[in-house]
Amino acid sequence: MLEKIVSSYGIDTTKEQNEKLFAFCDLLKKWNKTHSLTSMKKDEDLYESVADSIYPLTFLENFKNALDIGSGAGFPALPLAIIKNDAPFTLCEPLSKKYAFLQFSKIELDLSNITIKKKRVEEIES
Repeated sequence: MLEKIVSSYGIDTTKEQNEKLFAFCDLLKKWNKTHSLTSMKKDEDLYESVADSIYPLTFLENFKNALDIGSGAGFPALPLAIIKNDAPFTLCEPLSKKYAFLQFSKIELDLSNITIKKKRVEEIES
């Protein structure tokens, strides 16, 4: 279902990217059971959120880097970083449980293009 939604937007994904998007959804479901990262419980809701996260790629010019403020459960940054794996992403998340989820996801999904800061955006040096 997720692949179908994404392809309906005209976004081409590789097999590896699709696997990582599904793996992200699985990680979020597992962590959500104990950490309440998001209110989404159904697969369809997660898939829709993932697709919504990457939808801006249909109209954004090619970008060189991205900053996600208050990354929370990883939307939109993690799905975007999976698809735009050539662009560096910085994720800002001051809350410990969400920061831990993002760090775990980075490692599990092998996302070398993201950096996660356990800070508020005002605390990040430019």
